[in-house]
Amino acid sequence: MRTVLLSTGETKPLTCLMDDTGVLLVFLRHFGCCFGKEQVKELRMDLPVPVAFVSQDDQDRTETYRKVHRSPHPFICDPERQLAEAYGIRRGGVRQVFAPKIFSRGFGAFLKGNLISLPIGDLWQLPGIVLVGPDERVLWAHHGKDAADNLSADQLQEILAKRVPSPNPLGR
Repeated sequence: MRTVLLSTGETKPLTCLMDDTGVLLVFLRHFGCCFGKEQVKELRMDLPVPVAFVSQDDQDRTETYRKVHRSPHPFICDPERQLAEAYGIRRGGVRQVFAPKIFSRGFGAFLKGNLISLPIGDLWQLPGIVLVGPDERVLWAHHGKDAADNLSADQLQEILAKRVPSPNPLGR
């Protein structure tokens, strides 16, 4: 059983963040990344499975980040990138972080109010989203191809609708 450190300072089994469908782990890049800020804002809503963000920073900065961005979801601290590595979240290279299309996409994120700031964490980590089942096995994963490769809440709703059973589809 895998244990995780939450931004609140608690160490808990990963299974404590799950319901009977599992948990959606959303791996963020560094805290200065405009795409991570955009992802946290986008996923303030409820999805059909619990959401937990995974940061690569320490507990204090992670909790501050969670509060600043008003996320209702728990944040896991993974400064050594052990969880990221366990779930195949890769690091990128120059083309995945500094390509012209990344700057173009970053400008769009900026226009939505997601400012870029100094990197706090690994500049090269790519984003990723992993649906982990109650048995801690991967049920589905999206491994970012570049720094801007995040999925919207609508895209996730559509993907999860196919993978997560409705609790009571007939209203009984």
